[in-house]
Amino acid sequence: MKAILPLGVVVLSVWSCNTTNSSQGANGFLVTSFTVADTLGHTVSQFREREAFDLSFSAMNTTGDTLTYHTGYPIILFEILYGDSVVAASYFGCAFPQIVISGRLAPGQTLKANWRAPKSICQSKAAPLLPGSYKAQVSFPVFDQVTVTPATPISLLIRQ
Repeated sequence: MKAILPLGVVVLSVWSCNTTNSSQGANGFLVTSFTVADTLGHTVSQFREREAFDLSFSAMNTTGDTLTYHTGYPIILFEILYGDSVVAASYFGCAFPQIVISGRLAPGQTLKANWRAPKSICQSKAAPLLPGSYKAQVSFPVFDQVTVTPATPISLLIRQ
């Protein structure tokens, strides 16, 4: 069974933007990737006002062990921040039961999510991103067997 979270098609372009982290476990690594791109898949970090862009995240288990996690739903969350304030998020307008989900990530398996920002899947209109500098960030499960380095936020520039 694949652990894929379909939150929309997302690939975001970024300035220093695409990040890959590895976190070592007992027998290998959990490799994470967080990227930004335009809707055609080109890596960029500047967008026009009201332009959609894609954020993507993946965590691949390259250890020899099955990794377990416990988290709420949705499993992977994307946010866009202006300063310290969250101004758009993949979960805005959504209601989820407050339950804990347990999951497994087998060796070689990848946990993935995409978001076509800045519109939440639960909203009819996109959050307005006025011209300025923003940061995109992703939150994902904590694994029992591996300490994972948080994904580096991506800098975004919205222009007129």
